[in-house]
Amino acid sequence: MNNMKEQELIDKLEQAIQQNVDVCGMDAFVGIPALINTCRDQDRIMVKHADYGPDPTFPDRYLPVSGAQDVVYWKTGDVRGQPQIIGIAWNEEQKPAIFRAVVYPP
Repeated sequence: MNNMKEQELIDKLEQAIQQNVDVCGMDAFVGIPALINTCRDQDRIMVKHADYGPDPTFPDRYLPVSGAQDVVYWKTGDVRGQPQIIGIAWNEEQKPAIFRAVVYPP
């Protein structure tokens, strides 16, 4: 995740929500390109076909990513060989929320 610490990323995500940054502005706002950003067409397709589950370290921060209207996330680590991610998901009403998850292999 470059030189940014995880807490710095969380702080940036919270600021982005407070400042109503949309999905297409997230990479620039955070300062690090997201691993996945549904503003990019190919990433939107990947999100629809990926399998996500709760991060065992933060199970209460899980959201159903595949059903979100828009998603942006960064990889923060690995747990049992599965990428851990943190990002923002926008629901159908375009309300953003921070989430944590793992990405399962296809």
